[in-house]
Amino acid sequence: MITVRELPAPLNLEDIPGSNDPLRSRICEKYATSWCLPFREIVLPAIPVEAIAKAFCPSNGRPTKDLSIMTCTVISQEMFNLTDAQVLDDLVFDPRFHIAFGIDNPTEAEVVMVENTFANFKRRLLTCDLGGVLFADVTKDLIKRF
Repeated sequence: MITVRELPAPLNLEDIPGSNDPLRSRICEKYATSWCLPFREIVLPAIPVEAIAKAFCPSNGRPTKDLSIMTCTVISQEMFNLTDAQVLDDLVFDPRFHIAFGIDNPTEAEVVMVENTFANFKRRLLTCDLGGVLFADVTKDLIKRF
């Protein structure tokens, strides 16, 4: 079974949790100048989820983790030169990853991933020759934007 979610709505910094916390404005400033908002606005919609979904059997095996989150994790790993363990920890603990990946209310099912699942997903991208498609589509949209 293939899991693909709807693209999240654009993020309004006022929607970031923190109510009237004195640090809230500082946190919003940091997010506004961080990598996570451009990633959410440019990279996330450019991910060729349909092409990636074709690499998985829709009726056989366990349900996949969400393909957009898995793919965002691969892209982020490459962007920041992280190990599998590091990027999977960031997926769980770093709110910038949640914002970038469109995970507005993180659940365990969305952010917790075992290393073997992640390694198998990357292997599938390579064996199905999807790495080039993935990075070509995302790069094309980044070039248009900048």
